[in-house]
Amino acid sequence: MIPSTAAKKFRRIALLGAVLMTSCCTPSKQQETQATPSISSKAVACRSEGQSFEGKSLGEACCAGLTPVDSTYPSPQGTCMRSAPPSVMVCARCGDGVCGTGENWCNCPADCKKN
Repeated sequence: MIPSTAAKKFRRIALLGAVLMTSCCTPSKQQETQATPSISSKAVACRSEGQSFEGKSLGEACCAGLTPVDSTYPSPQGTCMRSAPPSVMVCARCGDGVCGTGENWCNCPADCKKN
């Protein structure tokens, strides 16, 4: 029996999907050594203090001792502004009493005072 055109297209799409799924997403050796567990249990690099990441991406996280805070920052007019989408987070030590890297009075008022 000769396969139908639809069956041939389906096989091509399935084969392409299998190739794409197996050829991506392999962590580098450096990422493996700085790994933290993720939902998929694959190794991913954690983000250090002051670094930002897309909060919607699975497996992205701050390194131990850091918490994700909003990426807002103070404007010259005394309001809080956003330079990135709301899902972008910054890793900080918010709550330790010190206004540190990545923190400001907009995203960590516990540590940073408004001027």
